[in-house]
Amino acid sequence: MNEAFYQMYKSTRDLVADFGKQDLDESTREYIESLKNGCDRLDRTNDAFIKRWQNERFLLFRFHKGGLSESMETLTIIESFEQLICIINEWFDSPLTKITIEPYIYDHRIDWDTQLVMIKVRDQTYPVGYLNKKPQWNAPKEETINVD
Repeated sequence: MNEAFYQMYKSTRDLVADFGKQDLDESTREYIESLKNGCDRLDRTNDAFIKRWQNERFLLFRFHKGGLSESMETLTIIESFEQLICIINEWFDSPLTKITIEPYIYDHRIDWDTQLVMIKVRDQTYPVGYLNKKPQWNAPKEETINVD
């Protein structure tokens, strides 16, 4: 599956979800249901492609929360360091004084070259989440970025 087809599939999936909530005649409902079934098959057979496509194209962040499935429910696309700070600040009550990003492990389950995101609040340091790869924004060599 190439990227153009994936974009078309994603649009179809959204359209099917929107139409599924409406009162439709029998033939239209059957057509929508067949599209939905096709999308469901693509979801199952191309799950690895979708994960690889997301990992290559986006910087992804997930919170350190429960097991992998609970953590993946918090998945967010990160476009800048400032956005990462905002997302963490929304989740954490206290103001951050430092964020540290450091290499962690390669997670073969989700194909992530995992980077650990640590925050410092007052004098305590906490693991707050993970990135799927090293960010490309400008940061000091030691990957420690002061927020204050």
